Amino acid sequence: DGSGKVLGYCGFCKLDQSLLEGEFFILIGEKSAWNSGIGTEATLKMLDLGFNELKLKRVTLTVSSANPGARRVYEKAGFRQTGALTGAFVRGDEVSDKIQMEILRA
Repeated sequence: DGSGKVLGYCGFCKLDQSLLEGEFFILIGEKSAWNSGIGTEATLKMLDLGFNELKLKRVTLTVSSANPGARRVYEKAGFRQTGALTGAFVRGDEVSDKIQMEILRA
């Protein structure tokens, strides 16, 4: 947003160089930045880094079924659902499904 304020963070974890895959994570913690396109932009930049710099073949992620906005971002970036774990996402008293998604290098 140009203010220099930290809006969130993102990265890769569980990098496996033998399988050439990693897990993507992102958190936009600043609510004023939600629905602004920042999540989509960050996701696309990280996929570019993962596929072109790190030479990954697959990027995976998990997302709560209670977070449809994040799921839309991932689908817009090209991720597809590969599975779901019923009731596996718990935040406070809220229980939802953990949606598993992936994208493969084109």
